[in-house]
This record gives sequence, structure tokens and C-alpha cells, in this order.
Amino acid sequence: AKVAGCRLSFPSGFSDVYFQNDPSLPYASETDEFASLVARTHSMANDDWDWWQDWHLAFVTTDIDAVAMRLMKDGVPFVSRGSLYFTLPTTGLIIQVLGGPSVYWKEPFLFCRRTDEITAAMKPYPLNVTDISAYPSPESLPALLPSHHSFAASNAPENAKWIYKFFNMTAFDTFTRPNESHAYANGTCANIQWSSTDGSSGYQVHFIQQFVKREGPHVRIKEHEDFVRSIHRNLTAKNAFMDYRVAFSVPDLQPYIENFKRHNEPILLENGPSPRLRAMAPNGYLFELFQDKKSEKYTQTSNLRKFLGTFPRD
Repeated sequence: AKVAGCRLSFPSGFSDVYFQNDPSLPYASETDEFASLVARTHSMANDDWDWWQDWHLAFVTTDIDAVAMRLMKDGVPFVSRGSLYFTLPTTGLIIQVLGGPSVYWKEPFLFCRRTDEITAAMKPYPLNVTDISAYPSPESLPALLPSHHSFAASNAPENAKWIYKFFNMTAFDTFTRPNESHAYANGTCANIQWSSTDGSSGYQVHFIQQFVKREGPHVRIKEHEDFVRSIHRNLTAKNAFMDYRVAFSVPDLQPYIENFKRHNEPILLENGPSPRLRAMAPNGYLFELFQDKKSEKYTQTSNLRKFLGTFPRD
């Protein structure tokens, strides 16, 4: 197996992102095909949005202009919804960076704007409002603090109920009222469910159910959910799709194990120096908890603190 990782440090701790490739695991070739098909679904045109773009890893920064300038200098297209979204090549995965921009123009989320094969054929175009040639390419980038992990889900409320039941997370305001940032995503044109480990200062998990955004011709959200759930089954054996997961460290794993068992929820438990468990959300994606006594120093009002994300990769 091959594993490549990066550690994003910030004053109060760090978050890790890993890319893994283990050809020996069942369905390893299928993860390669899945990533390729999702990547082909993204047009990255600002007037388009596909439902798979709601599967993203998000960070917040104090200098989003530096991030945007690096992307524009390097010719990497991004979609602007105030924050910016760009894709990691060949993975299909979207990275979101939140902040207050001034070097590119922005538009709000328009959940009721339908996207289809016409918008899918659109091409990315420059979003800068300044002459980028007049700016030097940033030699370094600002710290990227973990914000949230977002998942596409065919039933967002069902997934939200699951996360509240088994993790120390609570509902967070989605700002879906008219004239708010995510207007009409309250069940009108979409249904978004946000949860947080610690209110406005915690790490968040989002489930996004779109009603009028295209899925693309390659991979349908509900069909993919059914497929991964069928191969994960009762989490008795590993497969390559389990490398798509989000992980948190906790000082004590036992209360979570007891809660899962009390509700007859299957888990994949691994013992060792750092015991860990994996559990499956209704949309088929995995959440991992691993025991790390050192995480106590990061714990404030939440037991879920240190964040890691893992993804299959060639």
C-alpha cells in the first residue's frame, strides 16, 4: 500500500489529510473508476454546480486572496460562492476555502437555480476583479484551519439524525431563511443539515440533499450510496471504499463503543496502541474515531477534536 499525507498546522493543533492506495483491498479498481467519473462530472464553470461538488473538504483562512491569487496565477479554475471551490486532479474531491475575498468577484448560493446538461457544457472563466499580472505569486500560503466536511446525501435529515445519535455533535444553524446565505435550502430547493462538535467554534459535518442540481451522467448519488452500503455490509471486512472517511480523535473510545452496541449499530473495531472504530452513515460514508490520550489537551466542551480525512488515490 502507498500512503501520502499532509499536516496542516495552526496555533491550537493540526489536521491531517491522507491519500491511500492499497491495490490488495477488494474494489480497489472500482475506487479508481469512481474518482475518475466524479472528476469528469465537474465542469468547474461558475454558472454550473453539480451535486457531487457538495462532497468537499473545507478550510477557513484569514487571507483567502493569497489562495485565490495562487490558483489564478497557476491557471487553476475555481467556483466562487463567496468562498472558493477547486478540485484535486483525478480524485473528484473538492476543496473549499472560506474567507473574505477582494481579488475575485463572488455570487451567493442559488439553490433554486437549476443546473443541467446545458450548464454542464459551460467552461470556466477568470473571476478576477484585478489585474493579476500586477501581483507577485504568493511565496507562501496562510494557515488553513479545518472548517467542515460536507457530504452529498440522498436523505440529509436521515444522516443528520444518525450523526446526532452516535457522535457528540449538535445541530447548527444552516442560514436558510430568505435573504440569508443559504436561502431556500430548508427543504424548498434543497435540504442541508449541519452539525458541529462545539457550536460556532467547532468542526462541522454537513449533509447536502439537492433537488434541482444535476448529478451528471456518470454516477448517481442514490445508486452510489446503495452500492457502497452493499459492499460495506456489517463492516466485517475492509474494502477500498472504506478509505473514504473522516476521522476524529477522542480521549476515551469506550463510551462510543457502548453507544453503538446499545443501538445494535455495526462497527469495525481495531485494537492496538491506538484503538479505533469505523461506523457507517446512512449514505455509506465512514466515520472513524481513534483513541488518543493527547487529544485531551485539545478538548474543550467536545470529545471530538483532532480531525483527519482519508481518501483513495493512485
